[in-house]
Amino acid sequence: MDGLPMLSEMTMTIMCSEEPGFITSDSPVTWFDPTVPRQRFLTQKISLADPGIEVVMPLSPRHTIILHHPKPPLEKPIRYVGASPATVAALNRRTAHYANEVIVSWKDGFDPEWRIGGRVGLD
Repeated sequence: MDGLPMLSEMTMTIMCSEEPGFITSDSPVTWFDPTVPRQRFLTQKISLADPGIEVVMPLSPRHTIILHHPKPPLEKPIRYVGASPATVAALNRRTAHYANEVIVSWKDGFDPEWRIGGRVGLD
């Protein structure tokens, strides 16, 4: 993998939720740069070298890992951070948006905020 050296240099932040709530999907790893303006997001190519890039991977219903570039002062390689309900919801929307067809949740039901591949609901 060409990006492996870059990924190994990134800071790992593990988001922890008291309540199970993180979802996963058939396309669980997402790349997202929150510093890119929304109107340029679809036209701008993102790269692991971008300083604002976030690579997110759900680990369990209570944990998600975010790989990102360290900010000065240099952060420890691995941090554990409590995730607020709003953060869990935002990361779940991102995971659902990049899903192709399947979302996996620890609970029954479908949150209307989840949009599979940008589509509302299930086909």
